[in-house]
Amino acid sequence: MRNSADDAQRVIDQATAKLGNFDVDIEAVREQKPEGSMQTLDSMDELMELAESSMPDSDIDISRDIDTEIMDEVYSALRTNADRRNDGYNQFRGLAAVEKGINPAMITGAKPETVDSWYEKFRDAGLTYTENGDEMLTTEGEIFMDEAYGFLDAIGKDQDTREVQEYIAEAFGSFSRRASNQEVPLTGFIYAADEEPSTSRIAEASDVSKRTVYNWMEKWNGGEGLGFIRGEPRDRKLTGRGLRAYEMVENQHRALDVASEMKASMIEELEEDRTGSDSLPFIPGNQQLVERYLDDSSLAEKYMERN
Repeated sequence: MRNSADDAQRVIDQATAKLGNFDVDIEAVREQKPEGSMQTLDSMDELMELAESSMPDSDIDISRDIDTEIMDEVYSALRTNADRRNDGYNQFRGLAAVEKGINPAMITGAKPETVDSWYEKFRDAGLTYTENGDEMLTTEGEIFMDEAYGFLDAIGKDQDTREVQEYIAEAFGSFSRRASNQEVPLTGFIYAADEEPSTSRIAEASDVSKRTVYNWMEKWNGGEGLGFIRGEPRDRKLTGRGLRAYEMVENQHRALDVASEMKASMIEELEEDRTGSDSLPFIPGNQQLVERYLDDSSLAEKYMERN
C-alpha cells in the first residue's frame, strides 16, 4: 500500500514532498537544486511564498485573472444567511469554530442539521474535510482564513469579536450571489476597484443592468458598513479598506489556485506510480479547481471523493 487514507492531510504532505516537476518560476530554487529534485512544503507560509513566486512581476489585471465563479462558491459558503427566528446564522463564524476545533453549534447556536449543511458547503468549496468524524480545515481552508484574518488586521479590526466576524461575513455576502441564475457581484467589485470605469461599463462587463450595479455599489459604500468605496456610483473612489478587500480577494484566489495545481500534480504522480492493489488516498480540496489542471479530469473525482 503506497499511502494510508486515514490521514488526508498527511497524504497531501507526503505526496507533495515527492513532486519533482511542479511548474513554477522560482529562480532561487532552480539555482539551488538540480532539475527533477524534490521540493517539500513544510508550512502554509512556504505555500504562500510559492504562490507569490509563481506569479509574474508585472501588475495583474485580476478582472481577467480571477475566477469569480469559484470565489462566489467559496464566499457563498461563508456569508450570513437570513433566518426567520433571528438575525441569521453567520457561516464564517462556523468555519472559524472549525479552525479552533469547536463545534459551530456551540458558538452560533445553530441546530445540528444547520451545521451539517454548512459542512457540506465548506467541503464543496474545498475549505474543510471530514477525518475520523471531525471536520478539519484543508490547506486551502487554512490559507483562506489566514488571508481573511490578515484583511481584518490590516483595517484594524479584532478578528475574534462577533461584530467583526459578522462584518466579514457581510463582506463575503456582498461578493456572492443569492441565486444561481444571477450574476456574480464580485465581478463588478473587481472592475470597479481595478479600473474605476463608468457604471455603464461595469454593467456591460458583468452582464447586468445599471440598477444592479447601483445596488452593488450601495452595499460596498454605506450598506452593512462595509466602506469599500465612497461617493456616488458615478463619482466614486476606492477607500483604503476597499483596497485591502481587493488585495484579499486576489491573494485568496491566487493561493487557492496554486494549491489546486499542486494537488493535481500530486494526483497524477500517485496515479502513475500506484499498482492495482494500492488503496486510493483521499485528497481533500476544491475539486473544480483541481480538475482544470488534470489531463484526465476524472482523476479529481477518483481521488477527491470519499467512497
